Amino acid sequence: MPFTGFIAVISLTPSGTFTEAMGLSLLIVTTSPGGSLSNWIASLFNADLTLSVTMTSINTLLSSFLLPINLLLYTHLSYGVAGGESGSNVINNLEWGGLFISIGVVVSGILAGLAASYKFGSPKFHRRSNKFGSAMGTILCTYSLMISSGSDSAWYAQSWQFYVGMTLPPALGLGLANVIGCILKLESPERVTISIECSIQNVAIAATASLNMFDDQIDRDQALAVAIAYGIISMCLAVCYSFVSWKVGWTKAPADENFCVILTKTYEVDDDMGKQHASESIGGNECFDHLEENLTTADK
Repeated sequence: MPFTGFIAVISLTPSGTFTEAMGLSLLIVTTSPGGSLSNWIASLFNADLTLSVTMTSINTLLSSFLLPINLLLYTHLSYGVAGGESGSNVINNLEWGGLFISIGVVVSGILAGLAASYKFGSPKFHRRSNKFGSAMGTILCTYSLMISSGSDSAWYAQSWQFYVGMTLPPALGLGLANVIGCILKLESPERVTISIECSIQNVAIAATASLNMFDDQIDRDQALAVAIAYGIISMCLAVCYSFVSWKVGWTKAPADENFCVILTKTYEVDDDMGKQHASESIGGNECFDHLEENLTTADK
C-alpha cells in the first residue's frame, strides 16, 4: 500500500492535482495500518472475521515502527528527491506525537477486544458483540460522511483526477490481494478477508495528523479532504467487492439468503460451532468403532 500511494503522488503532483498537503496526507494514509472498518465489513458480509481481526492486530503492532520508516522513505522519494528542500520541510512538519497517539488508541481497542473475547468466549457474547460492533460501525461511517470543511478544499469539491488518485491505491491493493490469494489457493472467505484488509487503511490516523501538522487552514482542509475521500472510496470498493463475493458464494453466508438477513446474522459463530460438533461427532464415531472392534475381538 505505501508504494501505491507513492505512485499516485508522483503521478498527480506534477500536474497540479495534488498539493503538498494532499500528497503528504495520502502518503500517511497508505502507510497507516488497516482500521477497524475492515473488521466491520468482514463481519457484515460474513468473511473470515477471525483472520480479519488477526491481520489488523498484527498490522497495527508492526506499524508502530514501519509507519515512520515508510513515511520517511516515501516522503523523501516524493518530495526530497524531486523537490529539493521541500522534502525536508515536509518531514519537519510531521507531528509524530499525534501519529503515535492514534496508533496507541487503535492498539488499545484491539487488545481490549481480544481480552473480552477470551474472558467471555461464549457464542451469545460473540453474537451480541457482533451486533454492537455493526451498529457502531454504521454510526462511524455516517459521521465520516457528514464531516466537511465547507470550503473550496472540501472532499466533494475536487477535480476528477483527485478521485482517480484516491481510487488507485485501494483498487490495486484489493486486486493484487485477490490474485495472490487465488495463486496460494486460499479458501474463499480467507481470500475475501485478505482483499478487504489490503484495500482499507486507518484514515483516522491521517485525519488526526492533518489537524495537527498544518497551521494554514487551506492546507489543513486539503489534507483532511484526502483522508475523508480515501476512506469513502475505499469503503465503497470493499463493500461492492464483498457484495459480489457473497453472491458468488465466496463468503460464509449462503448466496441465496436475504440480504438483510446476512447483514444482521453472523455465520462465523455458527460455522465454528458446526466444525466443533462435526469434530466431536467424528471423535465419537471413532470411539464407537474402536469399542465395537474390541468387542468383536473379545467374542472371538
